[in-house]
Amino acid sequence: MRSARKWRMRIERARYEADLAERRYEAVDPGNRLIAATLEQRWNDAMQRLQDLEAELAAFERQTMRAVTAEQKRQILQLAGDFPRLWEASTTTPRDRKRILHLLVRDITVAKGPEPKIVRLQVRWQGGATETLEVPLPPNRAEAIRYSEAFVGAHPGTGRQAEVGQFAAMQREVKRVVSMTWWGVGRDFC
Repeated sequence: MRSARKWRMRIERARYEADLAERRYEAVDPGNRLIAATLEQRWNDAMQRLQDLEAELAAFERQTMRAVTAEQKRQILQLAGDFPRLWEASTTTPRDRKRILHLLVRDITVAKGPEPKIVRLQVRWQGGATETLEVPLPPNRAEAIRYSEAFVGAHPGTGRQAEVGQFAAMQREVKRVVSMTWWGVGRDFC
């Protein structure tokens, strides 16, 4: 797979060089025949290199492609049926999971959903199927540490002298919010 990618990159580079040679040839003054002939020869050479590389890639792909035997097909289908166990296995490394994803997913498009705090993921699988997932975004930092509406509604007099019971409830809520912050994890402030 890596070799095929290298081949494609070499072909892309050869195509760029052929296009560049063509642009140079097209830009030369026709009256300057010596330069025009030299640039035309360079363009022809670049086109020939491109054709040679494309033919070599085709030969390489024919050589590396193999037919899947019935036994291999059975093993692949069995593995696909047991995919969750494979994914969760302790022997499957994060690198293996990444390789599996590269084999299964062609691309993912991320778009904002119609509602706030929703992201829409459009997954295009290697087989051509597509799937749309809606994922809720986590609350931002201000929302995460903000007092809940229930707390604010239940304690309207928090700025004035509060009763002992209200004060204890406020203290518990403050302790809960502070414990959610990154700097307050595991600390006891109150």
